[in-house]
Amino acid sequence: MLIKNKLFVLIVVNVLLTLGFWTIFKLNIPRQISFSNSNGVYDLWSNYDGPNYLVIAKCWYKYDCIRSGYSLSLPLEYYPAHLPGFPAVIAFFDIFTTGPWAMLFSTLLGNILLTYYFYKLLNLYIDPKKAFWISLLFTIFPGRLFATKMVGAPESMFVASLLASIYYYKKDKSILSALFLGFAQSIKTPAVILLVAFVLHGFINKKIKNILPHILVAGLTVFSIFTLYQIQAGDFFAYFNSGDNRHLAGIPYQVFLSSQTWVQTIWLEEILYIFAISFFGIYYLHQQYKKDIVVIFSWLFTLALVFVGHRDISRYASPLYPFLYLAFAPVLVNKHTKLVFLLLLPAVILYAINFIVGNTAPVADWAPYL
Repeated sequence: MLIKNKLFVLIVVNVLLTLGFWTIFKLNIPRQISFSNSNGVYDLWSNYDGPNYLVIAKCWYKYDCIRSGYSLSLPLEYYPAHLPGFPAVIAFFDIFTTGPWAMLFSTLLGNILLTYYFYKLLNLYIDPKKAFWISLLFTIFPGRLFATKMVGAPESMFVASLLASIYYYKKDKSILSALFLGFAQSIKTPAVILLVAFVLHGFINKKIKNILPHILVAGLTVFSIFTLYQIQAGDFFAYFNSGDNRHLAGIPYQVFLSSQTWVQTIWLEEILYIFAISFFGIYYLHQQYKKDIVVIFSWLFTLALVFVGHRDISRYASPLYPFLYLAFAPVLVNKHTKLVFLLLLPAVILYAINFIVGNTAPVADWAPYL
């Protein structure tokens, strides 16, 4: 009962925080506090890559529909880089409301699921009281994830699906675990890292048959997506022919090469800190939980992360954040730590506003999106 009550409180806090943040833009408060380029609620709607997912929810991968109805100057072959899982949720909400709000409500659903499964997973490892405080922190920190949780972005639903898959795997519910892995695979491609983690964990613990459903569901999911591409875009391998959208490099740390297409800046110092915190966190996680699935997945994901050649490493690291919270749990429940995060709260809100105002797509006409 205690866990259920605390979980309810966490979900309510999450919903109120999201609605409150949307209200800031609905009232166009950013423009009143010196963000002169703010366009109010349109900033939420047009934040990358929200409009791309919204186009897919309306047209799927039918190039004629996209070409004739939407004004974004993106190559048509780029749209299959956005997998259909998140657009499918948007399309469902679009039955009840207009497209941009359907997109935001899809994100809100992802936020709720993320809060739910993060708290449930934490309770398998630490005391419920500590899990509650850490889950409360996770609704706001880190700032980059918080920003994606306020706009049309698939990260919260993607990470929630990964956590749900791990949670049910830990509870020996292989079918449910596999289904959530399949859903995660339909949202973003890095879900394959969790599949590899399950396979390694199965071999290490000699429980190969436990991960057979995961292999089957993941394989069927990928085949179904590629079949959809064949039917609608005329290209079974459209994802691989979608242009410069796969940012894994052949050597590590290419994010520090400013000439890279998706870097283009020398201001990269904070990425060093992201890597440092990740390395320390995974080390502490390993010290506490040894060969647990959370350790294997975190190691694999961190290894992949250092090969990402993209400026937005903090967004790519989103699936790693829940496990860093688990790794640093003994420190995070300290009362002095709580004070530090309280002092940082206004900074995170301003960071998110600043980021969202400056990260918008040039949508000329919103009529087709409604």
